[in-house]
Amino acid sequence: MRAHCGRGSPGWRWLDVRALLTTLIGERVGWRQAGARLDRVVYCTAAISARDNPSGYRDQDVYLQALRASRSVDHIEFGRYVTRVRRAPLAVPDRRGRPVLTRPSGPIMIKNRAGLDDSDATFMVSTAHREEKGSDVNVASLLLLDVLDRRVDAAVVISNDSDLALPSGQHATGFPWAW
Repeated sequence: MRAHCGRGSPGWRWLDVRALLTTLIGERVGWRQAGARLDRVVYCTAAISARDNPSGYRDQDVYLQALRASRSVDHIEFGRYVTRVRRAPLAVPDRRGRPVLTRPSGPIMIKNRAGLDDSDATFMVSTAHREEKGSDVNVASLLLLDVLDRRVDAAVVISNDSDLALPSGQHATGFPWAW
């Protein structure tokens, strides 16, 4: 999608979903020759909590209002955010951004039961972990309903979900929708 909006450009943040899909469908020669048209645009997301993330909530609210006002989407389907406390070892990033566990050193040391410095100790921290739930299930369920109801012959799925994948061993060409 960055090829359509330009890397780092404001258009990437304020994506007109309908315009992008219309362009993508028009660029596919086979679809264009078959008379493919955009029937509807469904946007699946989860509402950011104003209590946990006030600026994220405001930014998302402005974007969702823009999508509605511009008629860039036909329907917004909401999942939910779940906030949990998660414990993990304290780490700092290395030069490539990979985690390196923090060990006791310098003025902050851990003593073992014998009262000796324990340089192998691990600092554990608790963090608030926010996780989006239901959006990927909403995408799959809505696609399945559209296909079973024969409402669509093909679908275009655009996702920012880094773990979106086909079932093991499957290929996109075997499915009635395009990836």
